[in-house]
This record gives sequence, structure tokens and C-alpha cells, in this order.
Amino acid sequence: MIFEEVTAPAHNISEEDLEKGRAEAKATVKKAVEFADASPPPPAGLAKVRREGGDGGRDLFAYV
Repeated sequence: MIFEEVTAPAHNISEEDLEKGRAEAKATVKKAVEFADASPPPPAGLAKVRREGGDGGRDLFAYV
């Protein structure tokens, strides 16, 4: 990882601080995933229609 190999040493960021940052990032992502999993799905009207083969193709979400 470039940040850990180049940037962190250049700015005297310790391994302990890097590990703390990793732990905070993992906790943030875990909370976000838990929130998303617990939330109801968005209204179908918010979905963008994606078509196979460009504008004239079939609606890929027609059977979802």
C-alpha cells in the first residue's frame, strides 16, 4: 500500500497510529453495513433502468 509504504513514514506516522486508523475505518464500515442491512430497500422508482446492449436493449431489472 502506497500510503503505508511511502506517505506514512515521510510524515512520521507510527505503526500504532496506522493500526488505530485501520481499526476506526473497519468499525465505520461495519456500522454502515449494519445500517444498510437493517434499512428497508429504497423505493423501486429510484432505481435507474439499465439496459442490455445499450438504449435499445432489454430491461435487466424487469423481473426483479
